[in-house]
Amino acid sequence: MGSNESPAVLITGAGITGLILALSLIKNGVSVRIIDKQERIIGRRGLGLHGRSLETHKLLGLLPDVLKRSGQIPVTQLYSLADPYTVVKTLPFFEPYETTVSKLHINTVCFSQDKHEDLVREHLQKLGCTVESGKELTVFEQQDDHVVAHVKSTLGETEIIKPQWLVGADGAHSIVRKSSGLTFLGEPAPSDLCVISDATLKCNLDKNFTHMWGDPSSKGFLFFPPENKESDLWSVFCVGTQLNHEFVAGGLDNMAKEFSDATGRTDIEFVSSSWLVKYRPQIRMVNSFRAGRVLVAGDAAHVHSATGGQGLNSGIQDAVNLGWKLALVAAHKASPALLDSYNDERLPVIATMLRLTTALLDRTIHPEEPGDLRGLTREFALRQFGVNYRKSPIIEAYDPYRSGDNGEARAGDRAPGW
Repeated sequence: MGSNESPAVLITGAGITGLILALSLIKNGVSVRIIDKQERIIGRRGLGLHGRSLETHKLLGLLPDVLKRSGQIPVTQLYSLADPYTVVKTLPFFEPYETTVSKLHINTVCFSQDKHEDLVREHLQKLGCTVESGKELTVFEQQDDHVVAHVKSTLGETEIIKPQWLVGADGAHSIVRKSSGLTFLGEPAPSDLCVISDATLKCNLDKNFTHMWGDPSSKGFLFFPPENKESDLWSVFCVGTQLNHEFVAGGLDNMAKEFSDATGRTDIEFVSSSWLVKYRPQIRMVNSFRAGRVLVAGDAAHVHSATGGQGLNSGIQDAVNLGWKLALVAAHKASPALLDSYNDERLPVIATMLRLTTALLDRTIHPEEPGDLRGLTREFALRQFGVNYRKSPIIEAYDPYRSGDNGEARAGDRAPGW
């Protein structure tokens, strides 16, 4: 719709969650505007797209393009502590499974977040929706039948938009969440976890594998290969409680020195970096996904350790859960009370997910014994096939992450065979 019109739904935040929500709504005939103060995401970031997300992408018409542009999650090669040039073990992050009739897309694929977002934007543009970059929500007020949203552009221009509904998909520092009075209870991890960079490397490492030196519980280095084998852009993770995080975060030269000093590898040249950041997980979630005519989704509603690749995938599930309900309500085909089920269904799932990812993080950085690498493998539940809404108020587990795996399907479960 036109950028000067007031839509049924205003989405602030054009990450994956906001984009998927916009696509879901538009495909259901709902007018949408989506704004973001940034132009584009910087960095590859979320790399794993799980089976449950692939199924939702099929529903939205995205799957063929996803499968064309994505690849397999590479197996990790572990190098000897005594000889940093010798591989002593290979380890899959996600154990490969055979496709079944009930799970046609059972294996996680590698699809970087920047490319993922570009793909969804392409599909939105075909439907007449373009992300309005350089625009930021500054303040809003709720009325009986709409929201008054004040938006400011990077050029200093202001606009008042009056949508029926406002959705905050605007990240961990969400102004929508803060202004709605929703709490964001939790705590940061006890210490910095890692330093991450997308770095151009000059090396002869095999691009079909992820490469790892050291021990992530003390000091470890993981190099995730380029998706495009013609590229030299690697994702580099420096992790561990004994890592000098402040030093490594000081720049690419520092990262290269820390790696070389710790491993003894001198044949890898760190050429340049598109981004480099120190990462300390926050483990938090909202008390509610809804406050009147305002809703939150994705990182605006929950943040946690990146272990297990649950953040991006959970944001997708937020968007899909909310999308069809909001479409019915916006079209006056369902009562606004239907939106309460969005909160009632997603809240226990996210609470369980936070426990799972926190336990996985603890197992990674605090293993039962030195050299225990079980924290690097990902259990099947993290593929989210078992995520269910059996306790939803709109249907009549109770483990909200593992239903249906025994072949028994009940109301609120994922429909098999997508």
